[in-house]
Amino acid sequence: MAVNRYHKELRECLKPWWEYPKPEPPLKLIVFVAPTGISIRREQNPAQPYAPEEIAEETYRAYKAGAVGVHIHARRDDGAATSDPGLFGKIIDLIRERCPDIIIECSCLTGETLEATLKPFEDKRVEMTALELGSFNSREHVYIISNTEIMARGEYFKEQGIRPWLVVMQSGWPKQAKDLLIEPGLVDKPYLWEPCFGMQDCTPFSVANYVHLRQALPPDSLAMALGCGRCALDVTVTGIVLGDHVRVGMEDALYRVGHKDVKVKSNEELVKRAVEVANILEREIATPDEARRMLGIKPRR
Repeated sequence: MAVNRYHKELRECLKPWWEYPKPEPPLKLIVFVAPTGISIRREQNPAQPYAPEEIAEETYRAYKAGAVGVHIHARRDDGAATSDPGLFGKIIDLIRERCPDIIIECSCLTGETLEATLKPFEDKRVEMTALELGSFNSREHVYIISNTEIMARGEYFKEQGIRPWLVVMQSGWPKQAKDLLIEPGLVDKPYLWEPCFGMQDCTPFSVANYVHLRQALPPDSLAMALGCGRCALDVTVTGIVLGDHVRVGMEDALYRVGHKDVKVKSNEELVKRAVEVANILEREIATPDEARRMLGIKPRR
């Protein structure tokens, strides 16, 4: 009788293979759009937006498609990147008119001095930035940043209440962030990371490399996958499948898919595609206010 009782208890505690294991629901997906950057020009893609009105229109269409945040670069009429705070302000004005609750993130790549670089962040509407954790090359551009400047930017952004994405291009950069920003208390939890693949100085993309880089991040972290160039779609899909968030846009992608030479026509199509992947996985899309709470951003400004 005792054996039969144990068999009954065993049957009750063991579930059939099709029931086990049931994973926790994934976090709602945060989608950011980067409508224009500093490298891809109209000579490469005639659809690349330059003017504030064009950037705002692209952002609005991406916002309607599901983007909850926008990563902003300012460009002059000839396509050259600039840190002109007046241009940044105009772009933010135009975006806010049509996307009142979108998260505003500004780039800090283009100033000739630290003071010039940080000038656009005096605008109190700026909520986020992307902080590179080391120097790198990008075609004809050479981006140089010292450890002292990384810490100075981290300190400034914390004082201003601006949350930085910690951009990770190489496997040693998370330790760089730990030494320069996390241990000195210059960034708060949750730590926000942007694993970046596809540029010359980046770790080459593969799913294994993505997982390796992701595993190097400390507890209490959120990651936003960023793919540049021909690996952009592969990185987006990998990030969504693994439960991370994604940034897409015409700053980062010239072609729709890496194995074809069909050029991107709009930021909207890239956001729609990311949302479609999430829908296939039945992963919900975060709203702007939900994203703010998840990212540790104060209520909208």
